[in-house]
Amino acid sequence: RLKVVVDPGNGAATLVAQDLLRRVGHEVVSLFGEVDGTFPNRSPHPTERSLGALMEAVPANGADMGVGYDADGDRCIFVDDRGRVVQTEKVGILVSRDLLREHKGKVIANVPCSMIVEDELEKDGAEVVRVRVGDVFVCEEIKKHGGIFAMEISAHFFLPTYYIFDDPMLMTLKLAQLVGNDGRSLSDIVDQIPSYPFIEEGFKCPDDIKFRVNELVEEHFRAQGARIDTTDGVKVIFDDGWAMLRPSNTQPLIRLFAEA
Repeated sequence: RLKVVVDPGNGAATLVAQDLLRRVGHEVVSLFGEVDGTFPNRSPHPTERSLGALMEAVPANGADMGVGYDADGDRCIFVDDRGRVVQTEKVGILVSRDLLREHKGKVIANVPCSMIVEDELEKDGAEVVRVRVGDVFVCEEIKKHGGIFAMEISAHFFLPTYYIFDDPMLMTLKLAQLVGNDGRSLSDIVDQIPSYPFIEEGFKCPDDIKFRVNELVEEHFRAQGARIDTTDGVKVIFDDGWAMLRPSNTQPLIRLFAEA
């Protein structure tokens, strides 16, 4: 039985998350647990910046973990017992390892996800398949490759051994079960996984040129003989890291990801 701080951010997860955790026996501390479409307490997008109250509440209440959801309840961000946001990929690695004990299959991850996914899971004999951003594409790759787990950098999680779509409620139950069975704190478990320097930035770029910018970057690095991955945007792979540009399909924006 864990103590879990739940922050649905006045969104749709308010209707499910708290009750679900209580039904399976966990103690729940609730933050912003009333449905309110004006989102008076924090941004509907769960990020380290917007989850400050959750990060404070977890250690203040002596809780084992915390979870924050987005407005429509299809993404979740986890906080450990020390009040630290847990990197999405690290959560994915922990749950993948747990699933691999009983299931054979591949792990699916977005192209922008950290290379720590391969570095950690390949040691466990797992094959990681990279896929472009978008739940439709992730689900297609799950079916194609027989994936047992999938993650997106935006904190969408898929557990195909149950069903093939993203479900943050199921992911919350799975992580709580994992922590409860392990006997160690979530922070101790997470700290066994290395951290790599990683940045994600968005830059305004007019819609009529953003894809051309991407093409020019690709042409520049190809001319230098660099390793290029164009599964999603353009990703330049170096010996000890990578950098990626991805034009937004919905906004006048280009996103830069880089890791070393």
